[in-house]
Amino acid sequence: MDNKTNLKIKKYNMIMWSFLGAVSLIILVLTVLSLAGVMKVLYSPVLGILIPLIMVLSACSQIRAYFMETMFFYEKAQESDKDAVMELLDAVKEDMAQNGIDQWDEVYPSIADVGEDIREGTLTLVKQGRDLTAVYTINRKQESAYKFGDFKDDSDDYVVLHRLCVNPKYQGMGIAAGTLKHIDEQAVKEGWSSIRLDVFTKNPRAVKLYENAGYRYAGDAYFRKGKFLLMEKLIYAKDECPQDISSEA
Repeated sequence: MDNKTNLKIKKYNMIMWSFLGAVSLIILVLTVLSLAGVMKVLYSPVLGILIPLIMVLSACSQIRAYFMETMFFYEKAQESDKDAVMELLDAVKEDMAQNGIDQWDEVYPSIADVGEDIREGTLTLVKQGRDLTAVYTINRKQESAYKFGDFKDDSDDYVVLHRLCVNPKYQGMGIAAGTLKHIDEQAVKEGWSSIRLDVFTKNPRAVKLYENAGYRYAGDAYFRKGKFLLMEKLIYAKDECPQDISSEA
């Protein structure tokens, strides 16, 4: 969900809470007047309707607020988000180290990588309410080792997924899988023919994540930290999707 939609939601919430506040004030005034004996006649018919109504409206608003706080938003990172992104990446690095995954360190990913992604408009934030839960980058850049990959898509319409990671506090909630589905939808919308990525062989949870999302092995690549798997997912429009592919998604 983009910034414009977020602003509309915030405006709607502000109007709703202002309305509920005004009605609550009216209820309070009517109640005080009725207790003072000024509006005994109007108390029953007026408040008998308004009190249940305000309770229903308040409950609906609370339910809506709950869902707005728990649903996920996808938006492009801005320069002001750099510190929050680095904080998330540092937390992921620490979590990897604690789990014996020697993949990310003080060298990579760096603040320079984040800054470049933001300037190029390729870094996406995944938010739940106000909390930053995950980040990822999509562009057309690939390491030279990719040229040895057995990629099925030989067009120039592919993209490369980089640095998808979830805040350790939110891991195990299906955020990564949900984000990959969102990326698939974006790919169809943008007309991308396929998505490529590389995943560390010593990070089995990540390997399984991509396999379950429909990515297929396309070769090996060796980087500073060791062996990585090259993976690819072909993207089809709904009316073009082969039967065997759609059954796997």
